[in-house]
Amino acid sequence: MADIPKKEDPERLSVIQEFDKMINLVQSSNETKQMTVGHGINMASSSFLKSCSNIESFKKLSHDEKIQYLQKFGNMESELAKKDPLMSMGFNLFKKWLVVLIQSDFELIERFSNKLAHFCKKAEKFPVNKDPEKQEQGTPSDSEEREKHEQGEIAEVNDSGHIGESKDNITPEQKTYTFENGDKYIGEVNDNLFHGQGTYIWKNEDKYIGGWVRGKRHGQGSQTWASGAEYVGEWKNDCQHGQGAHTYVNGDKYIGEWEENRPVGGWCYYADEEKKWSYMDSSGKWIQKDSK
Repeated sequence: MADIPKKEDPERLSVIQEFDKMINLVQSSNETKQMTVGHGINMASSSFLKSCSNIESFKKLSHDEKIQYLQKFGNMESELAKKDPLMSMGFNLFKKWLVVLIQSDFELIERFSNKLAHFCKKAEKFPVNKDPEKQEQGTPSDSEEREKHEQGEIAEVNDSGHIGESKDNITPEQKTYTFENGDKYIGEVNDNLFHGQGTYIWKNEDKYIGGWVRGKRHGQGSQTWASGAEYVGEWKNDCQHGQGAHTYVNGDKYIGEWEENRPVGGWCYYADEEKKWSYMDSSGKWIQKDSK
């Protein structure tokens, strides 16, 4: 006698249907809109890592704490929806992934993760200027472009990859840029400067996701380096400044206060589970002790 098919849990089925509906909607949109949603997912992920450091830390929270975080995340999504519905959609998709994470539904965690990763990668695709005629007509050199970036200026590119006017179908305030040196940016712009939320990817694959003010990293953000190091926390005037967690290439981690890229008081955690209260003096030397 054949086994009776297992009936799908109605609540679980509803989550699947809502997620798939949104995914299908995004997939039917143009490439620019898909990139924008992907950037929203990246922003949501950055916010999650800032609050919880990693998935294991989130799992250790009580059920009530997880629900409270989910509600807080939903409030962030609502605020973003007033400004950029597509970015908000990315937050919503990530929130649905959080729901299945809370439920420890490993099948859906993997399924949702794969879908989200697809759009996250799209957010990192940028047009590159390869038109030799543009070079002959005086397109700025790599060094000139680097100088412009350091001054907070940016060069805009359209869908053909040429420096020039932006396409009309790009979401307002959400734009895509590239530089002659290979660096790339997607995010919000004001007065021709990075301003708001954005992702900057360097040619060597270093990446920053987070807040910008007048062309400089500012507010909450995460920076990953090609070497494997990572910083998640507060920024000010292009420096690690405020509360933040820095994971080093060897796996050691510093969590604490920063001032202009210098750790000034916090705990260092080591692979052998040892921890020490640490800070770096003005000469760049680490000072450590067993307690504050």
